Amino acid sequence: MLVVNKTKCTQVVYEHNSSLPDFIHPGMIIKAGAYKNLLSEFFIPFSVDYLLHSKNVAFIRQYALGDLIQLIAACRNLKANTNISGITIITCASFVQALQPIYGDFKFMEYAPGTIIEGYDLIFVLDGMLETDHSTKNVERGIHRVDIYLQNFGLNFPCQKNYELWKPSKFIGEMIMGKYEKPVIGLQIRGSGIMKTLPYDYIKKLAGILAEKYMVILLDQEKDKGFEGKSILNMCGKMSVHQCVSAMTQMDAVITMDSGMLWMAHAANCPVLTLLGSTREHERLSLHPQYPEKAKSVNIAEMVGCSPCFETRIRCKGKVNCMNAFNRDTLTCVIMSKIQELLGAKNGTEEKESTCGTEIEFE
Repeated sequence: MLVVNKTKCTQVVYEHNSSLPDFIHPGMIIKAGAYKNLLSEFFIPFSVDYLLHSKNVAFIRQYALGDLIQLIAACRNLKANTNISGITIITCASFVQALQPIYGDFKFMEYAPGTIIEGYDLIFVLDGMLETDHSTKNVERGIHRVDIYLQNFGLNFPCQKNYELWKPSKFIGEMIMGKYEKPVIGLQIRGSGIMKTLPYDYIKKLAGILAEKYMVILLDQEKDKGFEGKSILNMCGKMSVHQCVSAMTQMDAVITMDSGMLWMAHAANCPVLTLLGSTREHERLSLHPQYPEKAKSVNIAEMVGCSPCFETRIRCKGKVNCMNAFNRDTLTCVIMSKIQELLGAKNGTEEKESTCGTEIEFE
C-alpha cells in the first residue's frame, strides 16, 4: 500500500545501505511495507485525488536508464491527462547529465541523501517499484512498466505510445555517419548483465558478417571494449548518452541486447532489432515510436526451447541457455533477415536477398 506523509514536517528515517530516502518529505508518497513503525497519525493511505489536485510533482528514481525513459512516457501521460504543469525527475548525477539535454520538457535534479526537497505538492519514491515484476508470483508480471508506473499513481488511462520522444540535434550523428555510402548499422556488444549478453566471440563474428554489407558502428559505455576491422568503427566509450542518441538518429538501424541502449534507440526513433532472451518484446519494444514496423526482436529463448523468464532462470537452473546455447548459424540468419526487413521498411522497399539458406562459417 502507498501512503502519504500528511504532515508539514519532514520525517527522518535511518535506512543504512538502502536506496530508500533518509528523509520522508511533506507530500512524499512511499510504500508502507518498506518502512517500519510508520505512525498512522503522520501517514494516511494515498489517493489519486492528491495527484489530480497537484500542480508541481517530483519523482525519485535513481536507476536505471531504461526505467527512467519509461518514466518519461508515464510523465507525459500525466501531463496530457491531468492538470499537472511542473514535473521534476530526481535521479543520480550521471542520468541528470544524460537526460536533461534530451528531455527539455522536464526538470532533472540530482538526488543527494540528506538534502531537503521542498516546493512540490507530491513527491513519489519509485526506487524498487518496478523490480517486483521479476518475481514469478507477482501480479504485475507481464504488465508494461509504464502501465505499472501509472497504476501506482492511481491512474488507469492507457499508455500513449506513438509520441515523438525527442527532437534530435543532428550534429553528432552527421559527424559520425555522413561519410559512409553503405547503410550504417549500430551494434551493441553487450547487454545489461549476463542474462542479457551474448558471447563476445559471437558478437565479434557477427560484426564481421554484418560488415560485408554494412558499415558497423560498435556501441558500449566503456572505452576498453570493442574492436576495429574493415567497415567496423569502434565507438565504445567515446560518446555520452546524449551523443549516442544523436548518432542513432543518423543510423539506418541498430542491433541491441536488452539494456539502456535499446531505450536510447527508442528515444532516437532509430529502427531497432533487439536480441531478447529472458525478457519479452511487448515490454521492451512497444514504446518505440514506430513499433512494430521498425522495432523488431528475436526471441532467443524460444530458439533454445525455453520461454522468457524475466531473469528468474527457473527453467534453465541458472545456465542462461538463451544467451549461450543457441545455434549460431540460425541466429545469424534470423538477424540478417530481420535487418533487411528493417532497412526495407525504412527505404520503402524490402530487400529480397537473405543469408538464410546459405552457409555461415563460425570458428
